Amino acid sequence: MLALVVDDSRLARRNAVNILARLRPDWTCAEAANAAEALDAARSHAVAVALIDYNMPGDDGITVAQAIRCMHPQAAIAIVSANIQDTVVARAQGLGLTFVPKPLTESALGPFMAVAFPAAAQNSAQTTD
Repeated sequence: MLALVVDDSRLARRNAVNILARLRPDWTCAEAANAAEALDAARSHAVAVALIDYNMPGDDGITVAQAIRCMHPQAAIAIVSANIQDTVVARAQGLGLTFVPKPLTESALGPFMAVAFPAAAQNSAQTTD
């Protein structure tokens, strides 16, 4: 499975990739630093999960998420942002996106991944027991 991590901060992308590697060690991650790179990656890969920052150069994360959802309707998509204004959270949730606040942690991302991919979560728990 492939997870797409979209954030203009290289440090934030690395953090997300590292957390995903711990949660789903058998998955592949692709990274994008802006909306254009994200859409190029989504056109090139079968995206299962997308973690998208809200504030980026170009289109905002919700706009990017909508475009990715059109290409990959079954993808689990989360907006990962420090911008926790009620209007941003409501807009994301109104479109069926999950909102995960920054700073991103394994304990914050784990429940999103477990809901999106329960069989993978169960397999991961069995291998760590």
